[in-house]
Amino acid sequence: MVGRADVVRVESGGYRGTGFLVDGPDGGVYLVTTFHTFVKIGPAPVPPKDFVCTYWEDGKTWSETVPWDPINNPNLVDDWVVFRVHDYNKTKRWKLARALEPLTDDEDRSWSCYGFAYLTVLGIGASGTLTTTEGAIGPYAKVESPDQIPVLELLVDQMQSEEPVPASGFSGGPIVVGDRVVGVVRSFYSRGNEGIEPMLAEHGTVYANPIQQLAATLGWPCPQSWTHRDRTASELLVLPKPLGSPEDRLEEAPSELLRAQNQVVPFEGRADDLETLEALAAGDLPYHVFAAAGGSGKTRLLLEFCRRMRERDWIAGFVPNRPHTEIDRLVTTLTAGKAPRLLVFDYVETAPLLAAKVIAHAAFRALEVRVVMLSRDHLDERGPLWWKRLVETSGVPKHAGAWTQLPRMYEDANSRTRGFTAAVKAFLGEVPQPLPSLDADLLGRPLYLHGVALLCARDTPPDLDNLTEHGILSEILRHERAAWARWYENTKKLPTPTGFLPAMDAVISVSTLIGECPFDLVHGLAIGTLNMLDRGELLTACCCARDLYGEQGRPLEPDPLGEQLVAETLERGADAWLQLVAAPERTLAQLTRALLVLTRVADKREHTRPWLGKLLHEHGPVFVERIAKAAGDSGDEQTTQTEPPGLALTSAAQLVLDAPLAERLYAAIPEQTVELRELAVLALQQLVVAERGVDGDESRLAAFLNDLGGRLSELGDREQALEAAKEAVSIRRQLARTRPDAFLPHLAASLNNLGNRLSELGDHEQALEAAKEAVSIRRQLVKTRPDAFLPHLAASLNNLGNRLSEFGEREQALEAAKEAADIYRQLAKTWPNAFLPDLAMALNNLGTFLSELGDREQALEAAKEAADIYRQLAKTRPDAFLPDLAMALSNLGGRLSKLGDREQALEAAKEAADIYRQLAKTRPNAFLPDLAMALNNLGAFLSELGDREQALEAAKEAADIYRQLAKTRPDAFLPYLATSLNNLGAFLSELGDREQALEAAKEAVSIRRQLAKTRPDAFLPYLARALGTQGVVLHAAGQPDPAAQSFAEGLRAALQLLPTQPRVLAPLIRLLAHHYRQACADANIPLDEELAPLLAYLANPTP
Repeated sequence: MVGRADVVRVESGGYRGTGFLVDGPDGGVYLVTTFHTFVKIGPAPVPPKDFVCTYWEDGKTWSETVPWDPINNPNLVDDWVVFRVHDYNKTKRWKLARALEPLTDDEDRSWSCYGFAYLTVLGIGASGTLTTTEGAIGPYAKVESPDQIPVLELLVDQMQSEEPVPASGFSGGPIVVGDRVVGVVRSFYSRGNEGIEPMLAEHGTVYANPIQQLAATLGWPCPQSWTHRDRTASELLVLPKPLGSPEDRLEEAPSELLRAQNQVVPFEGRADDLETLEALAAGDLPYHVFAAAGGSGKTRLLLEFCRRMRERDWIAGFVPNRPHTEIDRLVTTLTAGKAPRLLVFDYVETAPLLAAKVIAHAAFRALEVRVVMLSRDHLDERGPLWWKRLVETSGVPKHAGAWTQLPRMYEDANSRTRGFTAAVKAFLGEVPQPLPSLDADLLGRPLYLHGVALLCARDTPPDLDNLTEHGILSEILRHERAAWARWYENTKKLPTPTGFLPAMDAVISVSTLIGECPFDLVHGLAIGTLNMLDRGELLTACCCARDLYGEQGRPLEPDPLGEQLVAETLERGADAWLQLVAAPERTLAQLTRALLVLTRVADKREHTRPWLGKLLHEHGPVFVERIAKAAGDSGDEQTTQTEPPGLALTSAAQLVLDAPLAERLYAAIPEQTVELRELAVLALQQLVVAERGVDGDESRLAAFLNDLGGRLSELGDREQALEAAKEAVSIRRQLARTRPDAFLPHLAASLNNLGNRLSELGDHEQALEAAKEAVSIRRQLVKTRPDAFLPHLAASLNNLGNRLSEFGEREQALEAAKEAADIYRQLAKTWPNAFLPDLAMALNNLGTFLSELGDREQALEAAKEAADIYRQLAKTRPDAFLPDLAMALSNLGGRLSKLGDREQALEAAKEAADIYRQLAKTRPNAFLPDLAMALNNLGAFLSELGDREQALEAAKEAADIYRQLAKTRPDAFLPYLATSLNNLGAFLSELGDREQALEAAKEAVSIRRQLAKTRPDAFLPYLARALGTQGVVLHAAGQPDPAAQSFAEGLRAALQLLPTQPRVLAPLIRLLAHHYRQACADANIPLDEELAPLLAYLANPTP
């Protein structure tokens, strides 16, 4: 018996268990689980003949009222069941039961609806960990004498779970330690709580049968290892097969017939759209968005295209729309390999972060991956929220892909007639004669045309003269409820009770709202918010939902049909359902989906918006706090979160936001946040509008505008941010004229922000003026109240130092930085928790300015102190301070290198690069620039220590990242690309690749020449360095004449700024002069007459 890489979930009735597949000695595949799992799933008086079982003496009489208790009954040790897995249709329990032939015709057939219904393959972690949605057993397990005792006791010290969850569902799963299967789970008990189905918090005990005992009982070889194999992209991608045979369709629920995935109605037409997709596959655009209203046939179109691409040996299919535990690993799997692939994200609004990571990963590595995203949104000038987040997160510009607004599939009368006729026949109905009128505009969308066809096939044609979208959906739901009733009567052999259909409405509404309806939620439905429903009926409804819609009660689809059900359910009593959504036990993923669904419902049905407004007014601030907590202090999204909860809350708020709600939401949003940035901007915009009204308060308006400028800047909307900052300054300047004591501090704050906004847009002169005025005001304020305004003065001095440095005034920048650091050091002595981060930031700036002016020893001291502070802070709050630590380490490496301590410089650079690489995995748009910078530094230090190959690899990666970034923001990243190319050219030259080295050096010179034309004070020194590198490469390539010309141009560039930057440029001029003299000698050409006096002076300087 050899372990396989497939762990399965066993579900039926009111119970969930686990199992795993093994290869039997006869070549068959067998499922191993526990006998109590098998019995608990429902009445089974006679085990199926294919089962090989061992069980304790009274095993057949076991029930929930007599729980298995390994503590009080330790002799009950044999607890497993093994059966051979047949090929069968997994969608229906009765079909599975028939395949296993468990009962004869004269026996009770009730078990046929409660058997082993689902074998859902779960993922296995890289270390061989059994991972489920509840938690994980494996790497934390400590085995006590597994070969000697009949019952294994494994202590589980940590579970991969955000919140405590019920510990049921593990029974029957494998215990994996390292790469060995050592046992089969029998039960779980949390420490200190020996009850049945305890809550799983931090640790517990798992009891299991040793695998040797099972192998001995069966007479099979004992498995020695767990064979792990990652799922491939082909296995992960979903491409459903058409729904069963035509005769089965009469029994199917209407929703199953209308689901695009089931492909009941034959595909036709859409030649233009298929041609667009063909162009995508053949071209080099990394992604394409196809958008249309719900029910327009987007999914069906892509199913057809994926099928065609698979015939051409492409890997093509839909990315599963479910929570993923290891996003980065999933991205790698989806894009791994050389085969071309087409990845489809259906309803991408629910998973834009996963799509963004796939696009970024594929684009950065130039993989032949095409991503198609299906959306229900329209692309306007600003784009939907998820679209902006996707572009930002992926780092791939909007123009790198395409957005197509799909036309209606059935535009004309002929196409509608063909589509209607084909659908009626597919639904096994008689085509009505004469044909009904199909002129209604909404019948251009497949869902509604096919829906009308389905109603006609069921002999209940709708009133086509008064046709509405919601009317069609409501009528289809009536037939859906009839299918539920048929299930009950066929299963129970009894008439449908009055409480069953309301219970079904509740269960399917829960599934549609939160994405699932697990059995452990049923008890809460029965006794909690929906206490009018009978628990027994709810349990039966759960069984029906699993039979008709799949594991854990899949949401009702097509999506518009599910949203119609939710709307009708809310109309019968919204308050209880709003409580259900807002309950603290809802996971963040469930809350996110619920907000998305409720927003769609309210968007199409205006009368439901008050319910959404009530939900946000009563619970919105709590939602904000939950989202902020999950995102972490630094704003990083959790790597398992593919659905951005902040965007879902923002989209909901857009429909119902008023000033009171905006103020409540904004008050709860943390100052530093990534996930809630869009909501912050939306709330502030609403507050600004409110304060502009007749009863508005100008001081509040200025405060909101001031905040709005900063929040817009965080979203990259720098022009609008500048407008808000300017207006805030204008209002506060006017207020300060009449009441300087009250409003001068606020004016200084707004001037600080205005300076930052101007600097971001390259207006360094105006930015410097604003920063100087802010410092001037705050100096004045400090004279009267130093305790209140010293921190603000230090912040303004820090900003002033940066603005002066940007303007080339490095000596003055240094003075400002020194004063800021002195103030923060004084403050940190009294309030270290509040001001140590500010001191570290000021020291970082101070070290940079000292280094630029040649004071390397003092620069090193400042850099060391900054790194020490950030390391201390990162130990307690890594989410907030790891980025700062990485920045400080990068600076420290540079300072150490300039003083000749290359080994220590290399260590600091490696640590910085490692941290940035880790951060860039979750937020590439934020940290790829920093990673590239760290790689540049790392390459330089590796080169200094003689490791040229590794240096070259680091430089290449840095250049690749900067080139990608410069495509989207050339103003920001072209200077860095030039620096990276400069380094790359030098390393290539050292390794003898002269041709590639010269190409990189020339590109660096070209970029820096262009930059120096617009801002000579800032970029002439860099141009001089690039010309020097180009000269070195040319000289090494045996071209001393052009090398001499390059050195000469570099000298002239450096000499222009020598009077203002002597300490920085003097060493560079000496180096360029040395190379120039040598190149002229090797080329046998005279020195330039203009440069001769300088060269003579450098050769014999006057004392």
